Amino acid sequence: MPKVIWVTLTRQKKRMHIVWKNIKKFLGGIKVYATTSQSKSIFLTAVVLFVFGDIFIIARLSDLLFFGLLFFYIIGILLYKITSRTTFQFCIFYVGIIFVQFVLSGEGSLRAEKAAVWLYLFLLTGVIQKWKELS
Repeated sequence: MPKVIWVTLTRQKKRMHIVWKNIKKFLGGIKVYATTSQSKSIFLTAVVLFVFGDIFIIARLSDLLFFGLLFFYIIGILLYKITSRTTFQFCIFYVGIIFVQFVLSGEGSLRAEKAAVWLYLFLLTGVIQKWKELS
């Protein structure tokens, strides 16, 4: 191999090693933070606020946002040992939002549709979570 390519590959390996060390440090920090008692309630509040903001503030549908926040919630389930009961309580919250949207608007709206998508995603997550808890 020519020397230029070898030096470039060596530099890239060093950069990747530094990036990997930083990722490990970051994930280690999350695990330390996850052991505090208030962090679970902060996490759940953040999830509710993000979903509430998506329903009422963001004016378009985005699959990336839906699945990104759902992935964030699943990571939270694993870190904070969130039970399926909590996930189903979120579902009741989304049913309430859908009900209010239909009562206020008299017909379907983008907000009600987004709340319905969140309801479906959290119901599916809750069912899978309950299935894992029972097995």
